[in-house]
Amino acid sequence: MSDTPPPSLDTHSPSEPSRRARWVAASVAMLVVVAVGAALAVRLAQATARRAAQEQSRAEAEHSSLEAVDVVNPSPIRWTPTVVVTGTLEPVRAAELAFETGGRIRSVEVALGDRVEAGAIVAVLDRASIGAAGEQSAAAVAMAEAQLAMARDRLSRLEALARSGAAAEAERTAAQQAVALAEAQLAQARASQRATRTAGAHHVLRAPFAGTMTRVPEAPGLVVGPGVPVARIEDLSAFRLRTSVSEREVALVRAGQLVEVGEGAVGGRLRVVVPSLDPTSRRAPVEIDVPNPDGRLVGRSLVEARIRLGEPVDALALPGSALRADGTVLLVDDDGTLRAAGVEHREAEDGSIVVLDGLQPTARVVLQPSARLAPGMRVRAHSVPPRSERPTERAPQ
Repeated sequence: MSDTPPPSLDTHSPSEPSRRARWVAASVAMLVVVAVGAALAVRLAQATARRAAQEQSRAEAEHSSLEAVDVVNPSPIRWTPTVVVTGTLEPVRAAELAFETGGRIRSVEVALGDRVEAGAIVAVLDRASIGAAGEQSAAAVAMAEAQLAMARDRLSRLEALARSGAAAEAERTAAQQAVALAEAQLAQARASQRATRTAGAHHVLRAPFAGTMTRVPEAPGLVVGPGVPVARIEDLSAFRLRTSVSEREVALVRAGQLVEVGEGAVGGRLRVVVPSLDPTSRRAPVEIDVPNPDGRLVGRSLVEARIRLGEPVDALALPGSALRADGTVLLVDDDGTLRAAGVEHREAEDGSIVVLDGLQPTARVVLQPSARLAPGMRVRAHSVPPRSERPTERAPQ
């Protein structure tokens, strides 16, 4: 065997230090790249934030320089097309009550405001005055009869003398005429007596129909003349409203249409429409029957009535100030740009407008479009709460 020693075993490769150095260098390089990237990202974020702030500042400056306008959303409603008229409620039946003969009122059987039935006694005349008138007429008849008897007797004697030639023919003719005159006077006296008896039978004043006494004699003892009204009765269970409609409205209304009368919306019905205009007012007369069974309406009161032209429909309500002179409204889009929109509308009684077509409930409508505003302009919109009142149409346009 040889005495040479065995080679030593070394576990470290000669290239290991160089690999470690490369790994450390790569790690450092990566850290540098990450740091640079982070710095660049921070600077980019800062630049983006500065640009956003600048743009926001410019936008705010531009927005603040825009003209401010108030906008409103239209209110959905149920709308009934109507024609509004005014007039006075006249009782369907009314009568002035008078005695057929004069005399002194002995008693008054009703009070002002009483509700009476047909045939009820209203007032009674003193029979003494009627009796005196009867005696006077009887005396006039007796006098006329006596004068007639005298005239006939004279005619009889003259006829006998005329036959013997002792009387002239002219005298007999005059006697005949006197008899005829006496007969006419007797007939007149008897007619007057019959009239007095008839008047005496009507010394009681009665109600011709059921109604309310709106005027009565002040007190017994009042002397009245024949035919002079002393009381008035009115049937207030129903009224008739006499009014008129314009030349444009007369083509829209017709007999039989429903009508709401007064604040309580009492139901009535259009009775008649006269298709002829008054030459002065240029309006056509109409009459409306209005029942009043519960007595809510007051006779001869001035009321407002709405003639219904059709069934209720869905519509939108806007303040009247939103409508421009050309019949359009200004809308504000999402970017603040103005846009004109034509709408089909009706003018309402309270000054607002009812929009039937051309608008959406979400639309932002300029409340008071001034002459400075025009489509295409950008504005700064401020929302105003919509009105909650329901408008009622005065008349279709």
